Amino acid sequence: MTIFSSQRLLIILCIAIAGSLLAAQIDGYWARTIAIVILCIITVGIILDEGVAASRKHPDGEDHALLNPLHEHPEFLSMVNALPNPLVIVSKNRVISANLSAIQLLGAPLIGQNIAGAFRHSAIIEKLSQTENISNDSNEIHTISGLGQRAQRWEMRIEHIDEKHRLVQLFDISANQAAEKMRVDFVANASHELLTPLASIKGFIETLGDDKTAADSKTRNKFLNIIANEAQRMESLIRDLMSLSRIEAGSFADIVKEVKFSDITEQAINSLKKGSDKRGEDIVFTIGDTIPRVSGDEGLLRQMVINIVANSMRYAKKDTPILVHLEKTQSASMVRLTVKDHGDGIDIEHIPRLTERFYRVDSGRSKALGGTGLGLSLVKHIVQRHRGHMDISSKKGDGTLITILLPIAAKDHDNVNHVPRAKRTL
Repeated sequence: MTIFSSQRLLIILCIAIAGSLLAAQIDGYWARTIAIVILCIITVGIILDEGVAASRKHPDGEDHALLNPLHEHPEFLSMVNALPNPLVIVSKNRVISANLSAIQLLGAPLIGQNIAGAFRHSAIIEKLSQTENISNDSNEIHTISGLGQRAQRWEMRIEHIDEKHRLVQLFDISANQAAEKMRVDFVANASHELLTPLASIKGFIETLGDDKTAADSKTRNKFLNIIANEAQRMESLIRDLMSLSRIEAGSFADIVKEVKFSDITEQAINSLKKGSDKRGEDIVFTIGDTIPRVSGDEGLLRQMVINIVANSMRYAKKDTPILVHLEKTQSASMVRLTVKDHGDGIDIEHIPRLTERFYRVDSGRSKALGGTGLGLSLVKHIVQRHRGHMDISSKKGDGTLITILLPIAAKDHDNVNHVPRAKRTL
């Protein structure tokens, strides 16, 4: 270390030199006294600076300024506390620093805790104990479950800062795991839904291959009708799967075309009334005044209306009306479509899951009525595609009400905004 290595020492030397020059201009006793004082100042300054430098020395020869714990710096703490993922610094199997996310997950007090008391998770304790003697270049990634909530899954990354310090980060991957589970369940359910009618078709074809069965025209026609119905069910399921896949993949063109939703709804209702299902005669369609246009895909919107109304036709009680109403909202910023049936109703615990793929409240009844289990799931995705909102409410024994809200087209919205205040409906 040179005598000019300290900024404080340089300042002392400058003062001392200036004092010496001043003392040189003074004769006699006072000049000598000032010179001696200046020399004492220089000597004391050097001694103090050497002492400070020595106090900064680590026993192994390293400078404390370089080893001053970064995790104790206020700016470092502010930065890591802003991170959404839990972060913990471990030294000698003890937590020496943690951000707020880690404290919220693992609980307080956390700083100073042994890893066993801090994490209280056997797999994490085992992994951290094993990494004590691993080199700094060997960083690790582990998948952990059971930390926090029961269903949560975490990716734990252990970064070796040096021989004694390790940085432990936890990343919540529960959403990715849930998405993967949904994908697996979807493939399994789709396969099951397709194999069931296929097995029926195969069985009846083999039966018709019997000469005795084929000779009986009445039995033959009965089996052929069953085969036709099962084939139609498979066709409907495949069409729904293709539509759902296209909507989720975003393969449809950007929805910028302004369409008359009132005309689309009326056309969909008329097609159901004229269809083969006699329940179409129970549909009662009413419409409000001056329905604004919406920005959307005409084919998707028609499919949405058909799916909702057909679902109500399927589950409504016999000879009860299916009420379909279209109107603009009170603020005139959205269009509201409501479909009300008078069926058995649905228990409240099932309502949040009704739009899941292949979810059925009563599986046996749904299959008997010809449902694919994808109708409301398709509706949900179409509504989301049009930046709308879907709500389902039901009471046991009082039927089900489905409400769809769609934002009106930009031009019509501008016209609404320019309506004089006195004419607006608030």
